[in-house]
Amino acid sequence: MDEFFARFNMEETWDGHKITNKSDKDYRRKYLATLFDESQFRKNNGSMDDLASSFISEVVDNNYMLNYEDSTWTAEVSCTALIGSKRHNIRLFLHTQKICKGEYKWVIFNVSGKPFDLNAQDSKAPIISPMEHEIGFIGLTTISNKALCSVSAFDNVSFTADRLSMFAALLNNNLLKIETIDNVSFHFFTIPGFSFKVERVERRGSYNTGWLITKLNKI
Repeated sequence: MDEFFARFNMEETWDGHKITNKSDKDYRRKYLATLFDESQFRKNNGSMDDLASSFISEVVDNNYMLNYEDSTWTAEVSCTALIGSKRHNIRLFLHTQKICKGEYKWVIFNVSGKPFDLNAQDSKAPIISPMEHEIGFIGLTTISNKALCSVSAFDNVSFTADRLSMFAALLNNNLLKIETIDNVSFHFFTIPGFSFKVERVERRGSYNTGWLITKLNKI
């Protein structure tokens, strides 16, 4: 991604050479076009589609740059995790956080996946009987045997599960282990009026490869 930043900011060429003349707007327009996945953003005549063209004009006309330190980009990491005795596909969302002057780190700010979706209501799910107080709430001993999808039946109606707290609790109790990293992508909200996604695209024998913009939205 350092290479993507350098190319986006017109600091170096695709083959690593430094760019000295950074004021050439026409050159930057052409160069920014190479950062798009051409299979999605180029027309049959070779020109960029209208959305990509308007994005490029916005960046060049306002001399927008990407910075690692910005809080306007996030990483999305798709993983295979072992939770208890079962494997699940989960996604972690991270952003940069300042530690002190000149020092930053990545932090997890959200997590998603089936094991963390515990707020769906299930009318057929078992409930804690209204007579449990008469038998010392002995029924609570069976909660751990219930399916995850019915756990919300035991919660207060106003409760919403905090996914990140659940993730931390599983980690702290050695109940969750990330086995593989399956995919990494980055989401940017740096350019006013746009959001875009960057993914790794591998192509042999083509300059249109590496970290490329694969999705662009007008917001």
